[in-house]
Amino acid sequence: MRRALFWTLLIVLAVHARSLGGAALVYDDGAHVFNNPLFLPPGWHALERVWSAPFEGLFAPVAYTLWWLLAKLSYLLFGELRPVLFHGANWLLHAGVSACVFQLCARRGAGPLGAALGALCFGLHPLCVESVAWISELRGLLAALLGLLAILSLPRVWLATLLFALALLSKPAAVAVLPMAWLLDPRAWREKWRLHVGWSVMVLALVWISTQAQSGEALRVATTPAERVWIAIDALASYTRAWLMPVDLCVDAGRSPQLVLAERSWLFRGAMPGLFLGLLLVVWGLWWRRCGARDPLLSLCALAPVLGLIPFAFQNTSTVADRYAYLALLGPALSVARWQGTLRRAARHVPAGVFALCALLWVPLSVRQQGFWASDTALFERALAVNPRSAVAHSNLGLVALREGRLADARAQYEQALALRPEDARARANLGLCLFQSGQVQAGLSELRAALALAPDYLRARANLVRGLMQTGETAGAREQAEELVQRHPDSAEAWTLHGQVAVAAGDRAQARASALRALELLPGYAPARALLGENGELVR
Repeated sequence: MRRALFWTLLIVLAVHARSLGGAALVYDDGAHVFNNPLFLPPGWHALERVWSAPFEGLFAPVAYTLWWLLAKLSYLLFGELRPVLFHGANWLLHAGVSACVFQLCARRGAGPLGAALGALCFGLHPLCVESVAWISELRGLLAALLGLLAILSLPRVWLATLLFALALLSKPAAVAVLPMAWLLDPRAWREKWRLHVGWSVMVLALVWISTQAQSGEALRVATTPAERVWIAIDALASYTRAWLMPVDLCVDAGRSPQLVLAERSWLFRGAMPGLFLGLLLVVWGLWWRRCGARDPLLSLCALAPVLGLIPFAFQNTSTVADRYAYLALLGPALSVARWQGTLRRAARHVPAGVFALCALLWVPLSVRQQGFWASDTALFERALAVNPRSAVAHSNLGLVALREGRLADARAQYEQALALRPEDARARANLGLCLFQSGQVQAGLSELRAALALAPDYLRARANLVRGLMQTGETAGAREQAEELVQRHPDSAEAWTLHGQVAVAAGDRAQARASALRALELLPGYAPARALLGENGELVR
């Protein structure tokens, strides 16, 4: 069994090794790690910050603590943040999750061959690539690993509870582990109900914290309960199709509620997702006794929080995403592991045949998919090839062009993004910045104000508006916006530093010093605030 586990993990690590050479993407990696002032450089104050309050609208202190440790190591080795260490962490976490899947298969009665095949079914699938190759999804990988370790630790109650709590504090999506643990807990229900009641209380507490931490962005399409059921059926069918035929995966699948509900008006096209899902359940039901009734329920439990029955903000982009299907692959993996008897007889003379089959089916697709995640340009050009109406792809390609100084290309990308999604505040704010840098100052300021009308709590847009007003000499307007900025973001060192800079321009040196000190109180060592105060702690003239 140990030899089978060793070779399984070696194969998983080898197949995903290409992800180690990936870049840090503009798609959230900067906000979480590479442009995060908490990690530039990582001081002890950063740990206090991530454990005391939500960050980026999410309370995930365990994941941010791991990022902090990786940042410390990166500064120690290289003197700066290097993506390879963060990609390496995702790579190893995925191997750890695959090892947990192997152990779960073995506990369900599978032999070495069956357990290895189940773990490879999980670890090599192209749907895993987004989680492994995207630095920002370390949160999901860590939550999955800790959640599965909690399940494997049952019935050792205290250890399992600690691991489950850490999973919840890695990413709130770990709430799916609760029903999965009930299904996989080997004890009778009379023995396990107390533990799961306690876990339910923990889940409710986390849901409350997460709700309080959200920035207020809501689903822009009002949906009725019946429409949400239809959206959930469409999402299940999309995930099923992606598991069976993972050939058109991308960062933006484009399955927005608007699209799903519009297709519903066509009887044949609208019925196809349900028919496809029903056919799969019938096929799966043929092996119901062999695979166990729990396996399809496990996948359903893993997907339940993100099917759209409860609306969530990412549905504005797409109601499905590869990363949401990560834990759901456990159900098919366990089913495949339980078919080991049939597979052993079929491969009696060629035991390596089943492994070769996995390689032929999924390994080339996974390696190819990792290539799309290697850079921003490759990632979003792939998204446009699969989904030409991806506003997310146009917006992020515009950000790449803006950072490279290709202002004309950036403007064209942002205009295409806004043509597809006029309510996209981020694209509108970046278009404003692009126009401002192109010399069209008033047009740029107008776009920034329009972005704030769509998203009043958008810190970056308001900060750029303040800077733009200061550059044009509109000190009174800049000060008004700076006041609004610190009122909406009282825990932001950047906001208070900018507030101090505006106060200097207005001649209010006492307020400027107070604002700079407040910024340093929130984030000790914050370079712009220190630059504002000067080396002696006195305001720079």
